[in-house]
Amino acid sequence: RSSTRSSFRTISRARSMCDQLDYLLKDPTEATTDEAIAALRSSAALRPFFEGRAHLADHIAGSLCATSFKGSIGDWVQRTREVLTDLDLEDLASSSWSAVSSVIVERFRERGVLEWQFRVGTECLAILEEDRDWHSAVVASELSCAGRQRIIFDEWQKPQWTDRDALVVVARDDDDERYEDSGQCRLCQREMPLTFHHLVPKEEHHHYVGKEPHWLLLENTKEEKKDLLLHRKKPLLLTKLDLNSHGIMICRPCHSAVHRAETNATLGRSYCTLEALASHPSVAKFVAYARKQKLTSRR
Repeated sequence: RSSTRSSFRTISRARSMCDQLDYLLKDPTEATTDEAIAALRSSAALRPFFEGRAHLADHIAGSLCATSFKGSIGDWVQRTREVLTDLDLEDLASSSWSAVSSVIVERFRERGVLEWQFRVGTECLAILEEDRDWHSAVVASELSCAGRQRIIFDEWQKPQWTDRDALVVVARDDDDERYEDSGQCRLCQREMPLTFHHLVPKEEHHHYVGKEPHWLLLENTKEEKKDLLLHRKKPLLLTKLDLNSHGIMICRPCHSAVHRAETNATLGRSYCTLEALASHPSVAKFVAYARKQKLTSRR
């Protein structure tokens, strides 16, 4: 039962994250269509699908690019499935259409053919131009051609245009329950009010209780830890207490950036050390930006 409840929580949070984002074509031009075709033809995962019918890549890319459609990743998968259905491919079972559609949309996302924007009404944190400090705000417009979105700050109802990449969705995760008055964020190194980030998110703990601490194997530079883990006689098995204490204190903006970067399952599996987390491209990009901002912040 606990596993089922956890699965429902995971699905619910995943849907909540999708609800905050829209994906749209980067630029509905001929250049975008060419980029979409190149993305499909160069995909190793899609090579079996397009083998002997390369013209389908042109048709699918053209059909999807000839639209002003926008929506969540799920919406784009459904849209792509409709395009495949219209092709009436006799040698492709209808049960495979959703899987192929998902691969196509993910390929577009990876190659930048689709870009994301925060949906209007999304709660976020942003830097106020007047004091260069973080404040709560709400997204008030769609993405502009310059890659900016209009926000309205909660406290003063002040509007401001801000780079989309500089906005951070407020974390909706039980990781941020524990506070210290202030301290140095382990990611951006700024003196800030801190929240506790479980390096293995709490909803993933049931996957790891009673197993060996997999994060030791991610520490590639610490061979002695690998040797201890792989060659000892008595296994070191994780408890709930171990997992609850395996974490770092980081500021709320960085915490939100972390949970925006990956799903909890991926964070727990592949980014469960400070070093791994700091090396994630999206997290590293945000941390570099955050370090240039004011060194203190309100809660």
